[in-house]
Amino acid sequence: MGPLRTYRSHAFIGRGPGRRHCDSRYGILVTGSNAVAETQCRGWSVTAMTGDLWALAAAMLLATLQLTLSSVLTLRQLGGTWVAGSRDEPREVTGVSGRFVRAYRNLLEIFPQFVAALFLVHAAHAAGSLSVIGAWMFVIARLLYVPAYAFAPPGVRPICWLAAQMGIFTILADLFV
Repeated sequence: MGPLRTYRSHAFIGRGPGRRHCDSRYGILVTGSNAVAETQCRGWSVTAMTGDLWALAAAMLLATLQLTLSSVLTLRQLGGTWVAGSRDEPREVTGVSGRFVRAYRNLLEIFPQFVAALFLVHAAHAAGSLSVIGAWMFVIARLLYVPAYAFAPPGVRPICWLAAQMGIFTILADLFV
């Protein structure tokens, strides 16, 4: 069996001409939470991730990229001896490199709130369109936050941070609608 592909109300299993599909428009049973929608079709059981979980995966990718960038910039500025050593004497990265490192640290501070918000709406089986919108709003705002922190004039960075926080609140709004 090949990978699952979804398109609107269809779930496709496999590749090429032999692939099977389930069509929820014609009475296919859809069970489970919004986190992983399980579709049953003639004995096949398939799962599909929702948009907000794809946004979580994108946020994890962003965090990994920011960690890599921060590590490389720290290594270039402070040297391999200090980076590989015990780091008994504290040193900070400065300049634009330091801004990238601080942007990554800021992501680490807000990321648990994002994950907790997604967990709450999925645990309550309340995930819907607002959680998808909020999750992608968070990811896009955090993506813009990095260059805003490093290069933008004062005032742009807090707007990006606020947009990300509003994304978290939008996710939580699905609990009340």
